[in-house]
Amino acid sequence: TTDAAASELVEHAALLGCRTVVLQLASAFCGGGVRGPVGGRRRRIRPPRDPCAHGVVHLSGLRADDVVAWASELDLGGCLGIGFGGGEPTAHPRFAEICVRTAVETCLAVTVTTHGHRFNDELAERVRGSLRFIRVSVDAVGADYERIRGRSFGALREQLALIATVAPFGLNMVVA
Repeated sequence: TTDAAASELVEHAALLGCRTVVLQLASAFCGGGVRGPVGGRRRRIRPPRDPCAHGVVHLSGLRADDVVAWASELDLGGCLGIGFGGGEPTAHPRFAEICVRTAVETCLAVTVTTHGHRFNDELAERVRGSLRFIRVSVDAVGADYERIRGRSFGALREQLALIATVAPFGLNMVVA
């Protein structure tokens, strides 16, 4: 089950009209927020940065059962969608299970923001049909992308072809 801090955040966000929540499944926590135990583990909850935006919750150490239970609570609270992101959500050891179970056990639209490089045929097959949308983070193009990410831009382009077979996708870019 979820703890009081998570329930309090869900209620607060719902009062503000929140209909989407982004769950950070990456390994690192960001600063600020409330800590609370779930399933014998600790996690940090950050309130929404902007009342008109979505909530952000860091769940890197949680078991799949805990994440799905929390998603179910959001579903019952009237949320329309849940987005997994932050760091690299596909690095979570139970990422595919969390996506599939959330899609099956709730009415939430499940989305993900990823760098895309961890997608392989096995992961694509496991999450196909469970994700409504995939955002692929791209910091730059060509040599600049390779310098920033330390990964091949050509490999990213190949990954996009695989990702396109899983769900509709878009590019998540910051233009300065």
